[in-house]
Amino acid sequence: MREAGVRGELPRRATLREILALEDLGGRRRGVVYLGGSVVEGHGNPWSDVDVFVVGNLRPVGPDVKPGGVNTVSVHFYKGVRFDFEYWSPAHVRDLTRRLRSIQLGVTRSLTRTVFSYIEECFLHRLRTGRPLLNARGFRKWQSRFDFRKLALYQAQETVRHVDAMLEDACGMLEGGHLETAVFTAREMVAEAVDAYCHFRGETDPVKKWRLVHMARLPADDAHKVELHETYWRLQFPPLGCVRDGAGARAYVEECVRFTNRVVSWIQ
Repeated sequence: MREAGVRGELPRRATLREILALEDLGGRRRGVVYLGGSVVEGHGNPWSDVDVFVVGNLRPVGPDVKPGGVNTVSVHFYKGVRFDFEYWSPAHVRDLTRRLRSIQLGVTRSLTRTVFSYIEECFLHRLRTGRPLLNARGFRKWQSRFDFRKLALYQAQETVRHVDAMLEDACGMLEGGHLETAVFTAREMVAEAVDAYCHFRGETDPVKKWRLVHMARLPADDAHKVELHETYWRLQFPPLGCVRDGAGARAYVEECVRFTNRVVSWIQ
């Protein structure tokens, strides 16, 4: 019952059979079932949840079911581990394929990053990186319906659009004398620029808490990897005095703007 690629990714105290039994999966309740999230991608920790995705016309059977708008989540605690079973209907997943196909890169007809919701982007990323538990053939078929490179380029494009708006905000705040907010916005702008570059290089994970992981996953031969990492860290800690000193705030914001423009130039 254990499929290739799954061993070593499940919690040691729970077998695949036990995990599937939490939602009575298998037997007559068969859909595409796969693992996703940090446990699969190699940066999980002892407190990490285990994310299990179910694509099929099935309903959760657990005692703690939470509607998520676009999906339904069934939560279990088993042997000291939290398991989140996300149920997605095939109709909704097909709609995601339609929306991705409809995107014309370089043409923006909607507000920034509104083609997909955040949770939908998480789903798409975890479909790309997931590991099948049941129906591996069906899982691969769903994967094949998505152009994940196009998804990453869409995310890069939309993040650059957000960066552009943040740049205007930071400069306007500085000119208006709002030094603290100008410094904070410039700092966040640098982080968004890093996200944009990682998406440009193929990263599809929208979860910002893993930003450093995303940078670490850049190819070893990436020409900008070292500069990106070192400058990001340096600009994350502006001198405390600069938030109250006009000259210091201006110097910091201007450096953030220069670096952000440099990163965007690598993308464009």
